[in-house]
Amino acid sequence: MTEVGLVLAGGGGKGAYHIGVWKAFNEYGISDNICAVSGTSVGALNAALFSQGDYRTAEAIWSNIEPNQILSIDTTQYISKVIGSNYLANSITNPLIKLAKKVSKTGVFSRSGMLEIINQYMNINYISKSIIPCYATCCKIPSLKETYFSLKGESEKNIISILLATSALPLVFEPEEINGDFYVDGGIKDNIPIEPLYKTGYRNIIVVHCNPDELFSYDSYPDANIIEIVPSQSIGKFVNGTLDFTRQGSLYRMKQGYEDAIRILQPIYKMGKWNQHRQKTISKFIKDESTFQEKRSESMKKRHVLHNEIDQFLK
Repeated sequence: MTEVGLVLAGGGGKGAYHIGVWKAFNEYGISDNICAVSGTSVGALNAALFSQGDYRTAEAIWSNIEPNQILSIDTTQYISKVIGSNYLANSITNPLIKLAKKVSKTGVFSRSGMLEIINQYMNINYISKSIIPCYATCCKIPSLKETYFSLKGESEKNIISILLATSALPLVFEPEEINGDFYVDGGIKDNIPIEPLYKTGYRNIIVVHCNPDELFSYDSYPDANIIEIVPSQSIGKFVNGTLDFTRQGSLYRMKQGYEDAIRILQPIYKMGKWNQHRQKTISKFIKDESTFQEKRSESMKKRHVLHNEIDQFLK
């Protein structure tokens, strides 16, 4: 079995896209090959669900999600007033990186909704012991240093804090304290966390994006085989994507994630099936050739014995 690492990018409400991709993985048997998963922000939350091995739960969460579970109804208006409409860009990375330096222990919206989802749907003890290790990216403040937390072996308290921290959008949610330090959304520094999987030794990696224009440097992973699954169409920008936790938006993104993954996986699967068929054909040919040679050798021996018997008879 080829061991594959899975990377789930951050993107807030756009994270529903991951679940559609996961569905396609299940249909094509890819999930069985994924041995470690890494994520940032919502990608880390979905990564924890993948580590838990519970697609149905992940699907149920995203199919029934409501905005008030994650954000208050006036979030968009508030952010527009605080950071200005010119900051509402495609990614949270640029507009918030400067502001994050100023964030201390203040936040605006409660994490009670997210905490309820974690407590209700996630088996934290199982995730801590899962055979599929999960890594979550957080950003330490005020240094803005990225930190890759492994959830394996962590306490229940720390895992919950890490999952809250990795999705703590600056100015929206309070930073989370972990072992005496404070952390916010990891997407500020590394929204595509290939690094922890690569350092662990994974060289076959699937990256699931939430933004079509988001890039990473292949030069940083020279000997890795990386397959990227990218939204074929925009699944929203900051306001109508990252902050969109509506059921309608989630169902749309799950559908697109599934379709995009099928589009990528189908030709690879067909090629794999062809190679498998070719290998079987070659193996059969080799086996048939070996059988033929054995039978030929046996026939030659019988023929030699018969010649000797005839010679003896003629004498």
